[in-house]
Amino acid sequence: MTQPYEFPEARKSSTGKKVGCGCGIAVLLLGIVGACSAAVSGIAGDSQYQPPASSTPSHSPQAQQALNSAPSSAPAGTTSPLPVQSNNSQSVPREYSNALREAKSYIKLMNFSKAELMDQLTSEYGGQYPVDAAQYAVDNVGADWKEEALEAAKSYQELMGMSDAALYDQLTSEYGNQFTAEEAQYAIDNL
Repeated sequence: MTQPYEFPEARKSSTGKKVGCGCGIAVLLLGIVGACSAAVSGIAGDSQYQPPASSTPSHSPQAQQALNSAPSSAPAGTTSPLPVQSNNSQSVPREYSNALREAKSYIKLMNFSKAELMDQLTSEYGGQYPVDAAQYAVDNVGADWKEEALEAAKSYQELMGMSDAALYDQLTSEYGNQFTAEEAQYAIDNL
């Protein structure tokens, strides 16, 4: 009886398998991160929203009516598109109430100044809300801005020791927290 021919075992490359496995895992992780990112951002493949073509925000008829009928008791140079939110949720446009809800979430998580919160809500990397909706949220979020500055100052002090001058600069810097001079001074005085 003849034995069947046995081929010599080819040298198995464990390096090749490791590289292939590593590439497969990397692709899988990228897919998972992308899916999670899309879910968190609220971006769905079937979304039909298209941002307005113009650079000026477009207003719904309700928002435009609210803007036109808003009392003009505010001092010159300030804008307050709508009065403080009432219990009647029908009087507040959906985008305004969404911006307010997001602003409250941000304030719970971190210490924001008015300017920093406004930037976050209107940023293309943040809420992407129109300026009027973001301004409504900032005006109605109910934050004590001096206390926000104080909590931010406490966080900086816990992280690293800073002189009062350096802390003041960080709190008021346009690249930092953007608190007002009064808010920053309150924070330093009450540390």
